[in-house]
Amino acid sequence: MNAIIPARGGSKGIPGKNICYICGKPLIAWTIEAAKNAKSINRVIVSTDDPRIAEISQQYGAEIIWRSQSISGDESSSEEALLHALDVFQNENNLSEITVFLQCTSPLTALEDIDGAVALLQKGYDSVFTVTPCDLTLWDENGCINRDPINRATRRQERRKGQYVETGAVYAFRTKGFLEYKNRFFGQVGYYVTPGPYCEIDEPEDLAWAEILLRKRQKFIVKPSALVLDFDGVFTDNTFILNEDGKEAVACNRGDGHVLQNLNIPVYVISEEKNPVARKRCEKLGIPCRITDNKLEVLKTVILTDDLSNVVYVGNDLNDLECMKACYSVAPADAYEEILPYANYVLKNKGGQGAIREIAQLIQKGVRI
Repeated sequence: MNAIIPARGGSKGIPGKNICYICGKPLIAWTIEAAKNAKSINRVIVSTDDPRIAEISQQYGAEIIWRSQSISGDESSSEEALLHALDVFQNENNLSEITVFLQCTSPLTALEDIDGAVALLQKGYDSVFTVTPCDLTLWDENGCINRDPINRATRRQERRKGQYVETGAVYAFRTKGFLEYKNRFFGQVGYYVTPGPYCEIDEPEDLAWAEILLRKRQKFIVKPSALVLDFDGVFTDNTFILNEDGKEAVACNRGDGHVLQNLNIPVYVISEEKNPVARKRCEKLGIPCRITDNKLEVLKTVILTDDLSNVVYVGNDLNDLECMKACYSVAPADAYEEILPYANYVLKNKGGQGAIREIAQLIQKGVRI
C-alpha cells in the first residue's frame, strides 16, 4: 500500500515550513517516520518540487516523486499532487488498491492513526479520514449551529459527544474511486476517531504548540543497562581553546559530572578524541574512558554483549552513527543534521549546555518506554 505525502517548497506563512526543525527533526520527518512504522504501508512517497525537501525526505527513508511548478503553487490543491503521483504509479504499473494521503503539517500523526484509518476503510468504506472529539460551541450570524444554546450540556464529556473535528492528518481511499472523482471524499465516507491532541502547522505559533505536545509524547527507555557517551559535542559544545603553545583546551560543565556520578547504572565514555583532555576529565569523574577509531567494536567489548538494544548511547557526530544504530540512541539538540534521523530521542539541550544533565534526569525518572 502506498502512502503519499505532498510537500511543496513555497510556503509563505512559514518559509521552509515543511523542513523547519521541531523537537530536533524536520517537520516532514515526523510524518515519514509514522508512515514507515505503520504496518499497512509498504511505500512512502513524498511529492515535491523542492530539492532540499527531497534530500531530507530521502534521509528519513522516503521515495521522491518530482512535480512541476504548475501544480506546486499557492493555489494548487493536494488532489492535484495526488493525481500526479498516481499517474506516475500507473506508468510504473504500481497502483495499489488503497492509497493513503498524509499531510506533513500534522507532526502528531501516529502509526496507529494510519493503520486505524486503513482498517476502517477495509470494512466497506470508499474514503476514510481522521477526526478527534471536539467540545467547541460554534456560532454563525444565525446563532449557535451545533447545540441548543439555552439548554446546552455543561459537562465537557456531554458537550463533545458525537461531535468531531477533522484533524487534516490522514486520508485513506480506494484508488480507483479517487481517480474517478478526483477528490479525497467520495462514495461511502467514514471517519476514524483518534484521541488527540492534534495540531496542524499553519502559523509560527503552531510550531511552539506542536513542540510541547511532541515532547510529552516522546518515549524513553525505562531501565537502561548502561549509559555510553561520546565526549566532544556531548560533554562539550564542540568548541576548543588553542593556546599559543599549540595545546588545546575545552570547557566542560561541572554539574554534568555530579549527575553522572549519581546514576545507578554503568557509565562509559567512548571517544575518538586523541587529545588527553577527554581521558583527564573522565578520570576526575571516575568514568571509564576508551579512545578508539572503532567505537562499535569497543562498545561491544565494554558492554560484553552483542545485544545493545537496552544501552543508551548519546552521540552527536557521524562517527557515532554505528553505535547509535545498535543502541537506544540519543542526540543533543545541536547534533549533526545527518545523524538526527537515527536518534530515538532528541534532547532539548545542546552538548555542553545541559544535554548530560537532561539525559541523566530522564534515566533517574524512569520515563516510560
